[in-house]
Amino acid sequence: MLWAAGLTAHRSLALDPGAYRAVEDLCERTELAGVRAAVGPFEDRGQSESFGHVARDEASCIRSLRPAGYEVPVDEEGNELGSMPTLYVSYILHKGLDPEPEFESTVRARHEMWEPGTEVRELDGPGERAFVVRGDSDITLDVLDGQAEVRLVLSGNVDYRTGESSVDVSRLEGALVEDMRALLGRLKADG
Repeated sequence: MLWAAGLTAHRSLALDPGAYRAVEDLCERTELAGVRAAVGPFEDRGQSESFGHVARDEASCIRSLRPAGYEVPVDEEGNELGSMPTLYVSYILHKGLDPEPEFESTVRARHEMWEPGTEVRELDGPGERAFVVRGDSDITLDVLDGQAEVRLVLSGNVDYRTGESSVDVSRLEGALVEDMRALLGRLKADG
């Protein structure tokens, strides 16, 4: 009896996910037309994973892109000396706790942990809160919209001999923002 009362109380505290719903295959919803136009088509169908829980649903997708005319360099033994540009997308739908109070600190801590001194810049939209971080060969966009937290990471292809990326990620911020807006719309419509 006490257990049932606790379960009822827990359910009454659950947050409304709004227009967002859990997804099983995030790669299906990840079109990113602007990034593909600027970098190249998707190399593969991608790899999606998802996880559902009473407190949150999570999904992720990782895909490679192929810039026009780019081939990964190889050494004499056929070992790859570079990589294709990679896109990583994660989606968390919070159902138990409001993510807003900790969103900014989580984003800043994640970047500071891996690259101390990284500039985390807040943007006006998409979503209710958005932060962008640009590295030498990658760009990350973290967005919170209601109970949905979405993260896009675009990593350029790196030539391991030179350490250089042939994709200038600094020029892709606008495309990433527009693609994020479209993705948020799809996560609402397709949920």
